[in-house]
Amino acid sequence: MAFTTFFYMLLILSTTYVSARCPEFSGSFIIQQDDLYPESAAWDPTTCRLYLSSMYNSTLAIYNPYTKSVDIANLPGISHPGTATYTEYHLDGVDYDAKSGYVYVAASSASAFTSILKEEDGTLATDYSNANYTGPNHVVVFDPHTQRVVADVDTSAAQREYHRITGHLTNAFQDMAEIQSTGDSYAIATFGNSIVKISSGSYDARLWYAPSHYNKTYGFGGIVSIGDKLVISDAISGGLVTFDTQHDHKPHPTYVPLQNLPSDYRPGNADGLYLPQKYGGKVLLWSDDYNGTSVYGSDDGWTSAHFLGLILNDDPKIEGGLTTDSFDIGDSIFILTQEFAFTLPAPKKHNFIFFDITAEVDEVVKGSFVDRE
Repeated sequence: MAFTTFFYMLLILSTTYVSARCPEFSGSFIIQQDDLYPESAAWDPTTCRLYLSSMYNSTLAIYNPYTKSVDIANLPGISHPGTATYTEYHLDGVDYDAKSGYVYVAASSASAFTSILKEEDGTLATDYSNANYTGPNHVVVFDPHTQRVVADVDTSAAQREYHRITGHLTNAFQDMAEIQSTGDSYAIATFGNSIVKISSGSYDARLWYAPSHYNKTYGFGGIVSIGDKLVISDAISGGLVTFDTQHDHKPHPTYVPLQNLPSDYRPGNADGLYLPQKYGGKVLLWSDDYNGTSVYGSDDGWTSAHFLGLILNDDPKIEGGLTTDSFDIGDSIFILTQEFAFTLPAPKKHNFIFFDITAEVDEVVKGSFVDRE
């Protein structure tokens, strides 16, 4: 009788777990939404929705891939729906936090990026003489179930503390990652390479890390977490930087060079990093703008990082877009591309394509030292 009861309860739990999973989804797809221009995306496996940052009007798009429907969430004080000429914020990184079930969204100062572009072609400047790192930055915490903002975290106090310590400015908090054991979030600034810690529950933000040597050029680009470790792409050092968040009062960067790089390839300014779930934290995708998506492997918790391959950004349907992020839905891996508009308003556009690169990533990983098979 006891065994029968246990088996029955196990069956209920198993059925509940299976039914709670999102339906399988694969294949490249198109989202039809005026002026979407997504910079980043994250999948919420509890609501089975894809959350995307709409860069130029700073709204949060919510996509149902099964019905192909789009809902728009306005972020108070940040979003400007219906326009593609908004110049105060860029909505950048989006991250789903499994511990809280919330979606974190980075709203960075638009001027931090636009001020360093060359007028003649819109590419990044080399001298940064016109850099403007004084604008506002926020990290918005959004509840997918209530469709409401839980917290609007202003990084201004942390930026002032950075200036007090270093005498310099930091800006462009464009991505963040959460530590599952604590629920704390860590937001990275691309200019000044600072990190702000956002405490779980209270959402208090404080400067957590400032480098000992200042560099105003493009640095930290993407961030992921694995265990208590942060893994960050750094264009200044040309590799990865890791931090142990257990060393909370004196965080120390560990620089991880990228091994086995081909002689004709060096990664550029990463817009995003991602650890596909199917590889158990051993495979890292680096969204490398013009080049595509570079794939790295590690079997020692990212104490080392080895180049495995490059998935080129060469499909004609990309239409000049840059690879800025990757995400997975179940075992399927996708990338999004962003067509940066250096002069606003951005061109009117309705169709935005997302590529399924599952087979390409599997092929790169197959036979490598991190092959999960």
